Amino acid sequence: MSKKFRDFANWDGIDFKSVDVGAGNKPKNLIFDGYQFATEGELRMAVLLKHLDIAFTPDVRFKLTLPNGHDRFFVPDFVFNGRPFIWSARGKQKLIHGIEAKGKTRGGTFSEKALENVRLIREQRGIHILLLSNAQIKSYSQKMRLPLHVAVIDE
Repeated sequence: MSKKFRDFANWDGIDFKSVDVGAGNKPKNLIFDGYQFATEGELRMAVLLKHLDIAFTPDVRFKLTLPNGHDRFFVPDFVFNGRPFIWSARGKQKLIHGIEAKGKTRGGTFSEKALENVRLIREQRGIHILLLSNAQIKSYSQKMRLPLHVAVIDE
C-alpha cells in the first residue's frame, strides 16, 4: 500500500506558461516539442517526461523572497502543472511538483543558489522541486523510466 501524502502547495498567482530564459544563448539543436532547452540534461528530461505521459510546463517563473528581504526569480526547468507526484528512490519517497536539472560542483554537490532556491520555494509556497544532476538524468533517460508515481493525497 502506498504512503499517503499531504499536498500544501500554493499555486495562487502562478501562470503555467514558459518564460524566456535566454533562448538566444541556448544551443539551437536542443529543441523538442517546439521548445528550446538549455542543456542536454533538460532535453533528455523533456523527452522522458513526454514518453511517460507526464504533463509539464518548462521554465515557469516563481518569485521568492530572500532572507535579506530582496526578491529573486526562480524558474524551475519542469513543473508538473500543479499536480503532485511521488519520487521513490533509494528506499525513500517524497512528494514533488517539478524537477530542476543541474550540474554538480567539483565537490559533488549542487550550487548554494540552487539549494537555496528549492528550499525557499518549499518554505514559501509548499512547492517541492527536485534537484537532479545531469548524470542522474542521463541514467534515467537511458532506461527510459523515472522513479515517479502519481501521488495519493490525504485530504
